[in-house]
Amino acid sequence: ERVDDDLLESNGLNPAGTLIADDFRGNFGLPGVNRLSVFGYPIDEQDDPEAFLAETMDSRGEPDWGAFRDLVAWVYRTPAGPEFEEGCIERFDEDNFIDWLAIHYLIGDVDSFGDDYWLYLDAGDPDAEWMVIPWDKDLTFGTHTRRGATVNDYFGYESPIASGWENDLVGKFLDTPGLRERLNLRMAFLMDEVFTEEYYAGQLEAHEEAIGDRLNITPGEDAFALHPQNHHGDLGYLAYHTEAVLDFVRLRYRFIERAITPVSGEPYTASAAIPAEPEGSTVYFTDAGGWVIATLDIAEVTEPGTITVAVNATPANPGIDRRWQFDAGDANVSGELALYYRNDVESCCFPMENWFVSDAAVRDDRYSQWDLQMVREDESGKLTTLETRINPYSNKASANVSLRGTTWFEVVLPDQEELAGSSPHRQTPRAEHEVSKKGEERIARQQAKK
Repeated sequence: ERVDDDLLESNGLNPAGTLIADDFRGNFGLPGVNRLSVFGYPIDEQDDPEAFLAETMDSRGEPDWGAFRDLVAWVYRTPAGPEFEEGCIERFDEDNFIDWLAIHYLIGDVDSFGDDYWLYLDAGDPDAEWMVIPWDKDLTFGTHTRRGATVNDYFGYESPIASGWENDLVGKFLDTPGLRERLNLRMAFLMDEVFTEEYYAGQLEAHEEAIGDRLNITPGEDAFALHPQNHHGDLGYLAYHTEAVLDFVRLRYRFIERAITPVSGEPYTASAAIPAEPEGSTVYFTDAGGWVIATLDIAEVTEPGTITVAVNATPANPGIDRRWQFDAGDANVSGELALYYRNDVESCCFPMENWFVSDAAVRDDRYSQWDLQMVREDESGKLTTLETRINPYSNKASANVSLRGTTWFEVVLPDQEELAGSSPHRQTPRAEHEVSKKGEERIARQQAKK
């Protein structure tokens, strides 16, 4: 939707109000433009600051360039801390600004702090505060360009709770303890009470009902020109892409929880307590950096306890070059185990690490993630190939397991069975309408809570 006077009026705002978007990024390299955001720029060093802003910003109508100059100058001269906190609350609609940031981080928007938002000020109200209008949300829920490939075929959720594009307004906000605490509290509330997994499941269901038939067709020559990197690669896997959105929400929220409440620990190690009666719940094994190593949808608990998991590299690559070791201690539990693996390449925003034998997002002419199988090794050394469900769009291998004592898992390709000492059988990707039984049960639980 175009951000203009019509949008303002339709949302109960003054259509004659000031609308300005930071366009330093688009004008980078022009005389005087030496950074990607105007917030952090010494605007008062310009001979004619307001004319300079009018030339280098995007705008609608007749903005109040004097008010915007004052805002830019204040950000530049005010250090993070109590003075910035007081000034920010005076100048901005606090609830609007914090919600903008909070939702930005919840959905993993990696592109917003450059030019993907507008600033609004009611020109007719002398006591008006600046408000933020978010805009352009394509690079969210884990999507970003990677080597020119289709963004929706990769999966990433670890974009940091940080500023970007040299935006000192956001950077100083995050570096001010009082403001950061407000943001953390708001993110926790929104995750727990508003934008829950059930909320997203309902939104996905409603959107699929409305436009699902059109998501599995290739646009014709005369169709609206889509950004080719913002469309799915292979058609016919809508259920898997839909599941990947929910996986993003689940794992992103665990990452944010670690950012809000840090813990100590080594990368790729985690522990989780299994209480006596958690049937139907999901346990997350999240390391200190916020990476979710695995999840366990619990079906039955024979003995409660604490389970520890560690992921280590394998000498050779049987498909995924990692080995998961689960030490259950006194616990004895069964359920659906999901192992998450890394499969990412050059990216501005996510860890560039790939455990798959190929750097393809899903498959290439030699290897396919659809063929991966989970292999279990118990304390006696016995190897068992498990009936496995793969979702390459969320880098996930799932199987029903029992955890007691020490158990190891690997994720292998059929032609690499000698590396794991097993005989995996090949997985055929499910048809579009097929969903795992556990997935159906989860969706049913989500809908029952609504």
